[in-house]
Amino acid sequence: MDGDLTRWTEIFLSEITVEIVIERNAMGRHPAEAGFPQSSPVSPILFVIYTSGLIKLVEEYISEAQGLSSVDNLG
Repeated sequence: MDGDLTRWTEIFLSEITVEIVIERNAMGRHPAEAGFPQSSPVSPILFVIYTSGLIKLVEEYISEAQGLSSVDNLG
């Protein structure tokens, strides 16, 4: 992957926090160690880049496989 894209992705994903809300009670923010932020227009693009190599690998390994994916970016 291109070095600039790698650095940009690292910056985009740094300092992301998650918060769980149950019945309108927030549990507090915590650093996220994995995943993509919801509701960002960039997240589906990063998902496709991230999974494209995996999909290609599966298709090459299993001739009957078709690599399909879906991204739901509603947050």
